[in-house]
Amino acid sequence: MRAPSIAAEAARQSCRVWANSVMPALFPFLALSLLLVSKWSAREKPGRFSIPAMILLGMLGGSPAGARLLDAYGSRARLSERAAQCAAACITTASPMFILGTLTAWLGGGSARDGMLMLAAHIAAALLAGAACFAWTRRIEYTADSARSLQPEPTAPQQLRFGEAVSQASLAMLNICGCMILFNVLLECALALIAMPDYAAAALACALEMAGGCARVAALPISRGAMAGAMCAAVTFGGVSVFMQNASYLTKLPVRMTVQFAARVFAGALAYMLCRALMGEWRYAIAAAALFVGGCLFAIPPNAQPDQRPSFSSLRLRRSMSAISMARSSTCLSIASQWSRFIR
Repeated sequence: MRAPSIAAEAARQSCRVWANSVMPALFPFLALSLLLVSKWSAREKPGRFSIPAMILLGMLGGSPAGARLLDAYGSRARLSERAAQCAAACITTASPMFILGTLTAWLGGGSARDGMLMLAAHIAAALLAGAACFAWTRRIEYTADSARSLQPEPTAPQQLRFGEAVSQASLAMLNICGCMILFNVLLECALALIAMPDYAAAALACALEMAGGCARVAALPISRGAMAGAMCAAVTFGGVSVFMQNASYLTKLPVRMTVQFAARVFAGALAYMLCRALMGEWRYAIAAAALFVGGCLFAIPPNAQPDQRPSFSSLRLRRSMSAISMARSSTCLSIASQWSRFIR
């Protein structure tokens, strides 16, 4: 309320970015991917390569399309705890088009080779985070009853119709728009009301909303290797905005969001080191290997029961998630009512 003009401009900026960049690139891909995933999961016996193919589709689409596809698959076919954790860690990535196009341009004289190196580090970090999730959950054994409490009974396998896929993709896009508006407004208001150094402002922006954070990193007076590594780390972590977008779908699956948040932090650190290593600073490869091996030694205690896990599945946190979802929905509706004026 102390900076209404800044908040309004931040909301308009988020709507313009969503309408001009996110919506045209993601909506057709998401609608068609939902049709394809529903076709795979509607089979009586899903094929051996259904989950790897779904992970590949999710990586091509980026967040939260990957989480939405995993939710669509899990609603029709039961997933084990370890499979869901690994798939969620691998599939919550950024779009390759954003890395190859936007980040390469922001890098300042960056070539296509630099974009490919950042993309390779990003994908490798996501896959290694998935492997780490598999290692972290190696000591957890759930009975059939506890597995049912983690995941609702799958619905009858039935392929989505075209109109249903379009409707679900539209709701997912509104979810993205609401998160972008909410966290961009919080970011701009915080930066306007609190004076902080450029490095601290860039770190806060990366923690809240990765696109704005990468733009601020690009303005810092640092070397190109450090800039590329910082951008790659920010995109791989995703920020709280992308995490909340993914969480709105992953909480319906046997996925611990505390583990997924740790996986995003772990993947972001790996992405920074791998990107620096691929750009010629090979000492970072040793650090990345040490981080991965050391991280895989950790394991969640076996006495952690599903009904006692400290995650978004608790009642209080579920109510908080519902309140945030309602705020996003009301924000989207108010923005949609003035849509034509905002995009002019």
